[in-house]
Parts: sequence; C-alpha cells; structure tokens
Amino acid sequence: MVDPFGVSDTPMHLIGRILAHDKSEVYISVMYEHINRFRDSDEFRDPLDLLYGCDEWRACLEIDDGRERRRCLFDLYKRQLRKAGADQVIHFDLYDGGQHKYSIFHASRHPRASNEMKAAIWSVDPGGGFVFHGGQTEQLALGVEPNFRPLQEALRNEFRGDRWVAIEEIEAFVMSDRTDYHRSQLRRHALVPMEDRGEIQVKSPRGKGHAPQTALSLFDSDTPPPRKRRNYPPGTEIRIT
Repeated sequence: MVDPFGVSDTPMHLIGRILAHDKSEVYISVMYEHINRFRDSDEFRDPLDLLYGCDEWRACLEIDDGRERRRCLFDLYKRQLRKAGADQVIHFDLYDGGQHKYSIFHASRHPRASNEMKAAIWSVDPGGGFVFHGGQTEQLALGVEPNFRPLQEALRNEFRGDRWVAIEEIEAFVMSDRTDYHRSQLRRHALVPMEDRGEIQVKSPRGKGHAPQTALSLFDSDTPPPRKRRNYPPGTEIRIT
C-alpha cells in the first residue's frame, strides 16, 4: 500500500519498478484535494511531474469545471499507471458526508487481482457516513443500498447480440477493471434477474466426455423469453452462433 503525505513521495517511475514484477500490485491513495488546493503553486510543478511521470496534468488544471478537472487528472493517472506496467487499474473514491476525502487506485498485472481488490472494497462497511463510489459507474455507491443495474447494463453493452458467450468470458469481463463489480456478484445480482425478465437465453450443451456448458446471448426485450433455468455452471464446450 502506498499512502503518501502530499504528492512528492510516489513518483511514477518508482511505481513502475514495483509493477515490473509479474505478481506485484500497488494500492495507492491519491489526495486529489491536496493537488487541487495547491494547483497554482509553482513549487508543486516538479513533484506533480514526478507523480504523473509527465507534464500533461497541467492541461487538466486549466479546466474550469471542478468535476471535469478531477476526471481529467484521474484518467491521466490511470493511463500513466498502465504505461508504467499495469494491465489492470481500478479506482474508487471515498466520501464523508458528501465531501470527497481521497481516491484509491489499485494497479496490478492480472484481472484476478482486480477482482479480489473489488471484493475487498465491497465487503467493507464504511459506517459513520463514509461512502465509496466506483470509478466506472457514477451511480454506484458502496455504503448505501447496493445498485446492480450498472452491472446488468455493462453486460448488455458488452455482449448484446446474436453470438453465444461463454460464462467464463463474462466472468473475466466482470473481474476486470472494466467494471466496479466482482465475480461473486455476477450470477445472483445480474444473470438471475436478467433471466427472470427474459433478457438472456441460456444453453447448456453436452459434448462427449465433457460437463455441461453454459453460454449466454443477450437480446432485445421484445424477443420471447427463454426457458428459465437460473443455473450457470462452468463447462468446457461453447457453441457460438
């Protein structure tokens, strides 16, 4: 875990040295409010150049809208973490009573690490008015009533069409940094309600010497709903149409 005081203790080249190891992962706390407060101070330019590993952050600080300025800075930081060697970068914000406190970035080399980090964050009960917001879906807020509609929408956007998709491919998508959710939430909170609404079709073909295979096809709601199964076991054979 990297929890710096200010912005001068975590240069991007140091993060890159850590990420050079295949099994390494980095959990970084970024104090955006500190950066924003002193953005016009000349003495912060060199430390911020080191923090980002470039000087592109300066263009972000020219943005008048505070929300868009923060988005620009965070998107740049995620890109720089990828350039430094990360294959997966997830981002969550911590709020206290509606006020942004700090942001968490987790950089790793494998989707499994992202999945475990997201599961750990979801398992935390912040209490005391603290709330986590996901970096992928602004509707998501951990610490209040969970909202899984963005996960279902992400599945529709990614896989909707005529082709059959292996459950393993869908799991890999959810595990990755492309969602704020983790694999254990997929079946109960996404696939089951979507199947109940007739939004997915389920196939479990059986091949010689292989266990049943599950694949999913997302289609328009006006298509007749498939037979309800509510069961999505792993398998070894997939037929894509």
